[in-house]
Amino acid sequence: MNIVDNGRVYDSDWLFDVANNKLQEYDNALYRQLHRLCYLRYVNIRNILSNASCQQPCVNKVKELVKDENNIKRINKVFGYDKEEINIYVKYIDEFMVLIK
Repeated sequence: MNIVDNGRVYDSDWLFDVANNKLQEYDNALYRQLHRLCYLRYVNIRNILSNASCQQPCVNKVKELVKDENNIKRINKVFGYDKEEINIYVKYIDEFMVLIK
């Protein structure tokens, strides 16, 4: 799956390979940029799904909420992320950003 950001295209498989330490040599600046992009997009998704702005749902709750087709449509309508892209962001945050849990 490709992640598109302002005309730039990134490979999500590469992102997960780097995060899993499967690649020994990689562009650290590019990885940090993608890491930040995934986090920011996850925050956008989480904010859309939260009922109260002062209490944000945890990653497990967000994973449950993105299974609902109505929530997918809401996110798509606001940000244009498709279902696969949403799942990539949530999965990445769940697996590799320990402090978010």
